[in-house]
Amino acid sequence: MPRRAAHGGRAGALQRSAPSARWHHPERILSNLERDGLVHRAVYPTVPPRVEYSLTDLGASLGELSHAMRVWSVQHHSEILTARDEFDTRAATAPRPV
Repeated sequence: MPRRAAHGGRAGALQRSAPSARWHHPERILSNLERDGLVHRAVYPTVPPRVEYSLTDLGASLGELSHAMRVWSVQHHSEILTARDEFDTRAATAPRPV
C-alpha cells in the first residue's frame, strides 16, 4: 500500500524538501523510482493536471536502510574525520611526480 510522502507527494515539494539532492531531471528520477517499485504515482484529472507520489512498502523499507546508514555514520563520525585528516596530511606532504 502506498504511503503518502511527508512533503505532500508533489515533485516540486519533493525538490524543496531535499535541496542538496541533484534534481536536474526530476521526472526521469521519479519515473525510474516508480519503475523500480519504490514510489507510486497518482495522476488526478484536474486543470492543470495534478500528480502525487508516495512511497510503496518497498520504498519505505529502503528508508530503513538509509536510516541505518545514517546511524552508522554518526557513530563513526570521529573516526571518519580522523581518517580524512590523516589522508589530507599524507596528500599534502607526498612527493610530487616529476
